[in-house]
Formats: sequence, C-alpha cells, structure tokens
Amino acid sequence: MAALLPLVLVSSLSAQAEPADECRFPAKPGIISAISERGEILLDDGKTILLTDIRLPDGEQAIATLEALRRFEGSAITVNHSSKSDRWGRLRGRITLEWDEDLAVFLIDNGFALVDSGSATALCNGSLLVKEEIARRFRRGLWRNPIFRPVPARDIERLSTQNGRFLLVEGRIRSIGDRPQRAYLNFGVVWSQDFTVTMAKDVRDAMARQNRPVSALSGRWVRVRGIVEQWGGPVIELTAPEMLEILPDTDPGD
Repeated sequence: MAALLPLVLVSSLSAQAEPADECRFPAKPGIISAISERGEILLDDGKTILLTDIRLPDGEQAIATLEALRRFEGSAITVNHSSKSDRWGRLRGRITLEWDEDLAVFLIDNGFALVDSGSATALCNGSLLVKEEIARRFRRGLWRNPIFRPVPARDIERLSTQNGRFLLVEGRIRSIGDRPQRAYLNFGVVWSQDFTVTMAKDVRDAMARQNRPVSALSGRWVRVRGIVEQWGGPVIELTAPEMLEILPDTDPGD
C-alpha cells in the first residue's frame, strides 16, 4: 500500500508538462572537483553549481548529506546550468552523473535533501515531489528525524517558534482572501493568529494555468513548504505553484 499515495499526488502535479524557460539550460561536460561545506558543487572549470529544485538540510543531517555528495568528487558529469550567477557567484543547475543518474534525484530518493524551488518560480523536475513522498514514507535519511516531517497547520505553538526555518506544513484551507495583487490562504478562523499562506499575483496566475485556481482550494487538505515568518501569526510565502500539494483528505474530522 505504500506506493498508492505518491500515485495520487502525481495527478495534482502533472500540469507542469513542459519545463519552465529558466530550466532549459544547455548541457556541458564537466568534473566535480570538490563539495563546499554548504553543499555547493565546485567544478574543474572553476564554476560553482547550486543544484536546482532541492534544499540541503541543516543540523546533524547536513553531515550525512555532505558525506554522500563527496562520494562523487572526481566524477565525470554532464551539467546544465544557468548563464547568470547569484550574488555569491553560484550558477543554478542540474547535474547528471556518468551512469545517467540525476544528482538531485539521487539526493531526494535517499532522504539527503528536501524539494524546494528556492528563488525560482517553478520546479524544473516536478516528479521530485513524488520521490520525496516515497522517501518520507519509508523514513529514509533525514525523514527519520521528526524535525523534518510535516507540521500540522493547527500546531500554532510550534509554528510560532520556527521563524526563519524551512518547513513542510499540512492542513486544511479554511478560507481564501483573493486580492488583485495577492492571495491569502487561511488555515484557521483568526487570520492574525492562525497559520496563513500568501502568494503573489504571478504565483496565483501560474497555478490557474495549471488548472489549480486559488478559488478551488477552499476546504482542501494540502501540504505547503517554505520559510516560516511571523506576521501576527505564522506565515509562509508561496514562491512557486509546486510548493503547494493537494493531498487526499486524510483527516476528514479536522
């Protein structure tokens, strides 16, 4: 039965049939020369790659992730990276190992990383969410640690102490405030105290193009992920449509 839930999740993610323009990076050969303490991938040509679609864990679990990554130092790869670097000189990109395995997929499959679009407006590989769900259900890697598992949206006491942390949160959307430039997904009755998800107009419009309009989310059981902030109550700003997953209604009494 463990494989049934990921198959259900695919239906809510399959709308991203074509990769976003920012994911269409040209392919180049390379060699991994080193892995930084932050998990950045240093290539033999001097470039620094930040893997798309994933977030490396912090704390003790980061040690296991770095150890896994350093097994690939010296490996020949194919790299697809952006042309523009971020403020730290890093290029967003995907890496394929010489035996044709995507490095981000390897990390997610084994519980060494979490899915995160980061500053991008879409995931390049939406199937990573399904792979992460399987890893979580089988308690692989970081998912053995309760601090990484989804937090109930109703657990305001815990969410209120997680400012600045990347979290997965699960709960039911009670109401929606849809404004011209921003939408608000309310998970409680008192929006100024309870958990809320906000999204800018471009994210809302992108969800509509995926046949997931904000107006249809009321009452749905969902999982959202992002950085928790405190604006009265705990808030996550949705950075990409894929950062909200519509789940089977596992808690009908909530």
